Amino acid sequence: MKRLIILKISAYKLVFISVVFLVIFSVGCAKKDEKEIKIGAILPLTGPASQFGQYAKEGIDIGIEELTKQNLQHNFRIIYEDSQGEPKNAVSILNKFIQVDKINILFVLTSTETLAILPIINKENIITFTGTLLPGITEKSQYLFRNATSLEQETNFMANFLSTKMGKPSVAIIYVNNDAGLTAKNLFKEKYISLLNTIITEESYEPNSSDFRTQLSKIKNTNPDYLYILSYKEFGLIMKQARELGIKANFIGTTTFEDPSGVKIAGETANGAIYTFSSFSQDSADPKIIEFQKKYEEKYGRKADLYAALFRDNVHILSHVFKSNLTKPDEIRDAILKLGTFDGVSGKTKFLPNGDVEKSLIMKVIKDGKFEHL
Repeated sequence: MKRLIILKISAYKLVFISVVFLVIFSVGCAKKDEKEIKIGAILPLTGPASQFGQYAKEGIDIGIEELTKQNLQHNFRIIYEDSQGEPKNAVSILNKFIQVDKINILFVLTSTETLAILPIINKENIITFTGTLLPGITEKSQYLFRNATSLEQETNFMANFLSTKMGKPSVAIIYVNNDAGLTAKNLFKEKYISLLNTIITEESYEPNSSDFRTQLSKIKNTNPDYLYILSYKEFGLIMKQARELGIKANFIGTTTFEDPSGVKIAGETANGAIYTFSSFSQDSADPKIIEFQKKYEEKYGRKADLYAALFRDNVHILSHVFKSNLTKPDEIRDAILKLGTFDGVSGKTKFLPNGDVEKSLIMKVIKDGKFEHL
């Protein structure tokens, strides 16, 4: 009798062990079947454009967290590297991503970095999402996509605004001497001059500069109605030093004006500054944007900016594309182009055949440290 009981107990143990083994085996198979997608992110987490790099990173992290909670057949793994906004660093990082990390997708932010790594992107056929505003950059690679407006759109919008709404005022320009700054300056000049007005003067400064008094002194002598500042977060110092020198021109700029750190530096001198911006609104009544902002504020203690929204959407766009378990770059590229309209927190995104998008723009104004619709 005792032996029979022992045998029954042993049989129960055997069944229990078998069940546990099956559960572990099933979980293991599920993990094995789940496809890992490695995304390499080259971001300026330090340096002049660090605020935008940080916003992009935070948006990506939110996107990854959202997708992790879903029952997906793929798992996104993000690998961050700080480029400091330096092209040579971007090249080194990308080579590491390819040789060591074996990434599937690349995120990159600035124009100089994107231009520096384009030859590698084209050679290795790497699907890349860029956040640069540089016009025409997606024309340089069939594997490059941009879910954002370009400087051509922004400068044209500003030129039309000044011509039709502000009576064609005189304009001076101060711009950062890099690909983005130089391109923006030239595009605005070409457009504004075609609208029957001229630029009084233009002055450039080198990246990482902090003293703009020499350039601003020359601008002061021309007494412009508006000062067009084409910069990163140093716009705050430019505004402050301009007022200290007695320049009374109204300040105008681009998307980069929507940076709390730059406005904090400028202080009251930023009041009234107007700038072009994507139609993305932090205070939108759209339920999905409200939910996104709630998650963002809980995690970071502030509202998400445009770049956070754009790169969060980039993650979700890729999630839709990889539902088809694609592996080849050409297949992924075609799937992105055929995706249709993606309704994300940064607005509606539909990629054009050249990998670019067309998103609407608005004019905004800085008032007491806040960013409001004009």
